[in-house]
Amino acid sequence: MSFDCTTNKYEVLYARWLQKPNELLRFALYTPQESLLDLCGGTGIVAKEALLMGTREVTLFDLNPRTNHLRINCITGNVNNGGLRRIERQFDLVVCRQALGYLDLNRLAEDIPKLLNDKGRFAFNTFIKPKWGVQTYRYEGHRYLEASGYIGSHVFHLQAGPGVDVTSFRWYSADEIETAFAGTMVLDRWNRTDKTLRMVYRKKPL
Repeated sequence: MSFDCTTNKYEVLYARWLQKPNELLRFALYTPQESLLDLCGGTGIVAKEALLMGTREVTLFDLNPRTNHLRINCITGNVNNGGLRRIERQFDLVVCRQALGYLDLNRLAEDIPKLLNDKGRFAFNTFIKPKWGVQTYRYEGHRYLEASGYIGSHVFHLQAGPGVDVTSFRWYSADEIETAFAGTMVLDRWNRTDKTLRMVYRKKPL
């Protein structure tokens, strides 16, 4: 059990939500020739998609990297404690899939531009708004229970199936995101559905 989604059973517990792992890469117009940092990449699902697209190597940063793929360079660290400042290179794209709520937004807005080259960009997705709910479902032969709730902007989530994971994270509104990044980055493109917000930022020109 973890409160920060670092469970070693992530791939089986959240299997239903791991579909279309290349969606955010495609939204960011990623090409295999570009260098990539998979931020909070966990089991490497996005990093592996980049490799399938033809890139030669990917860097993955996470509290608990859970992949031993030979072409994924794993770095263990905590974004909220300044861990990104240990990375001594820049990237064409930094991508953060479904993990924004675990991160300190103001710290992120300060550190991400330092990781981007002059034309680099930062792509991420997040949910539109928190909700209360309980559901059960079957997926790939397993039965699951999912429950969520929130108090203000703090969200609590239970995922149970072949194991149990309890997480707590922050919900950021679109206005909060735009305010945090306004000083250091420029919004390049965005897409909003009933459930998901996708955004791509570029480093603000000097």
